[in-house]
Amino acid sequence: MGMLAGSLVVSHISSKMATWAALIFLLSIHLATNYLAVRAVCMRTVNRQRANLVFSDIFDQSSDHNLEITQLLLNESLKRELLPQVDYPSPGKVYLKERVFERDGVLRWKGEILGWCQFVDLQTILKSFSQPDSSTGSHSGSQLAEFTLLLDIYKGLGYILWYDEPQKTFLVVLEEGTEPVAQLSAWMSALHLAKFGRASEGESLIEAIKRTAVYIEQIQEEVFLHLRQVGWDLETASMETRSGTRIRMKKS
Repeated sequence: MGMLAGSLVVSHISSKMATWAALIFLLSIHLATNYLAVRAVCMRTVNRQRANLVFSDIFDQSSDHNLEITQLLLNESLKRELLPQVDYPSPGKVYLKERVFERDGVLRWKGEILGWCQFVDLQTILKSFSQPDSSTGSHSGSQLAEFTLLLDIYKGLGYILWYDEPQKTFLVVLEEGTEPVAQLSAWMSALHLAKFGRASEGESLIEAIKRTAVYIEQIQEEVFLHLRQVGWDLETASMETRSGTRIRMKKS
């Protein structure tokens, strides 16, 4: 049928202008049908773009309580539902909001770009710590202490997250043997930090990271349970766009 239609078009072409017009017309139809075909696909796995859409929706429904809860969790372990009355987005709702073309590693909230997140090796984070202090312009011994504290914060969570402030990029290192949900937890932490940042002017970056890590650790089981219930496949790793590296953490 397609060949017949093409033959009918070709048979009516008699000039260079008509050739170009027919080419542009057919190419436009081809691109439009491909675009519609891609838009019609509803995926159940969670890649970076879907993670932005899913987690920003969840956080947006509970944003009035985020900073209050995260501060409270530092002093009290709450074993209750922390995100009540959240309408968890299903794959069928999320795919309607997906962009056919999205920037790699972008952290996006309702169309607004908050920053970037990349899965890297540990050396990349170490290089970030070796940069001069942003306030003094010099290196300090506190950077080593901060890195040690960072390792302690994420012990047992399956990943390490750091924020490279000059580049506005969150750096994630994954631990060897972790489940795919660790990638989602890391992205959730990065998005939450990118949106809500520090709880006060006096809170340091490492303090904000610790507070957020505690909060995400407390809510992730609840979040993942509900996401599975609405149809998401969380067992397939879809966050890394290239072959990643892993670190082996010493067991305590």
